[in-house]
Amino acid sequence: MNASVIPVSSRFRVDPAITTRMRNAQERWAARPVSERLQYIRKLRHALPGMQTAFAEALQADIHKPLGETIAAELLPVAGACRFLEKRAHGILKPRSVSWRDVPVWLMGEKDIVMRRPRGLVGIIGTWNYPLYLNGAQIVHALAAGNGVIWKPSEIAPRTAQVMTDWFRQCDISDDLVHVLPAEREWGPAVAEADIDYVVFTGHDTTGRRLATRLGERLIPSTLELSGHDACLVLPDANLDLTSRGIYFGVTVNAGQTCVAARRIFVPKNLLGDIEQKLLKLHEKNASSRPLAMSSQPTLIKRLVEQAQSRGGKVLIPAQGNLEDAVQSLVILSQVRPDMEICKEALFAPVAMLIPYQDVNDAIQGIRQSDYGLAMSIFTQDRQQARTIAAQLPCGLVTVNDIVAAVGHPATPFGGVGRSGWGVTHGPEGLLEMTVPQVFSYRTNSWRPHFDPMGSSPVTNDEVLSQMLRWDHSPTFWQRTKSLFGMIGATRRAMKKK
Repeated sequence: MNASVIPVSSRFRVDPAITTRMRNAQERWAARPVSERLQYIRKLRHALPGMQTAFAEALQADIHKPLGETIAAELLPVAGACRFLEKRAHGILKPRSVSWRDVPVWLMGEKDIVMRRPRGLVGIIGTWNYPLYLNGAQIVHALAAGNGVIWKPSEIAPRTAQVMTDWFRQCDISDDLVHVLPAEREWGPAVAEADIDYVVFTGHDTTGRRLATRLGERLIPSTLELSGHDACLVLPDANLDLTSRGIYFGVTVNAGQTCVAARRIFVPKNLLGDIEQKLLKLHEKNASSRPLAMSSQPTLIKRLVEQAQSRGGKVLIPAQGNLEDAVQSLVILSQVRPDMEICKEALFAPVAMLIPYQDVNDAIQGIRQSDYGLAMSIFTQDRQQARTIAAQLPCGLVTVNDIVAAVGHPATPFGGVGRSGWGVTHGPEGLLEMTVPQVFSYRTNSWRPHFDPMGSSPVTNDEVLSQMLRWDHSPTFWQRTKSLFGMIGATRRAMKKK
């Protein structure tokens, strides 16, 4: 790949005059005490209750999100992210003094302080499925850390982007500190070409690869939250009622348009029939239909389902009817195998597969067949077994006896591995991602054995340093004691020659 992979029209370029103004504003913002920056984060949080109607109307118009989901999955999590920063950001970002116990012998007298400096201008290429929470939490983390933000909202959620812009302006966050680009697809590549210092991208892994290539050429670091194809492991001792409700919620929340939606459901063979019946009853009671934001999904899923059927998979839901229409409500396949294409392709619709297994180790191997590593769920009454299994699975989040909700915890990091990207957002780690460490090191004495000869010949220093190495790192107490006296003797001889 090369730079031409992400073409940028001359019309879609971030004006250098804008980034110049932003850098000036960012420097002033970073110079403010953290406590002062957090006053603005508090303003943003306090403004949310009064704006919930505006956000609800925008999210309904953009992606048909109902009010309950708007409050539970957008407003409450972004408010929680703000409150977490208000409580914890000062402590996370404060300078850290390195303990004298960690100072090596040859640096005796050195004092070190590790400080966190903002990256500068952070480009955020936003997503549409949770446009307030995912974009908003990333922006407030960047601001709390002292950065300026260039935000490109998703073209699928332009009304929500406008309400968010109003939210910032009402709370005195200027355009020079959070600059909002037009909600048009072509502005995404423009962010990668702008005068920025860091990029946060949430989206499909194919786009993420292209973006990473271009950013790598420019040596610009990034956080990439990419696609998921999450697994749910049902262990034999699981509470089946709770498990079934969790599976149903995990595949239907936000109409399945969730990166951590439950997709590959691994179920013990002897429990498969029970799970199927419970899911059928839940669907009879709760079935609803909602237009999908991505028009490509019905055709893609119809093709993948037909392929799975040709290899022995069966459609559990819908029992009958047009499959492409059913994609807007719910599609669940049963008798699926983890090597089928439908278990490897990133999906963004309410679609899940029931995969029967005989042995837990077989299920673990089946889960590992996917290249995606965003999150997974385990349903069991044995927390220790769940923890043992989690240690064998490369993914960023493992939830026990719940699905999806843990992503909204403001104090924990979220990110994936493999095709699901790198870096994290949220929590202390997400805040630190918005900074770079700077070490301030100073000496309190004049002793420099590593470069300052103690005697008339530099060779004398070699003996002192050699004895110092033995004193500090020899395996036995006797060897270390002998070397200590050897170092003292070498130092005295050096000083006599001086």
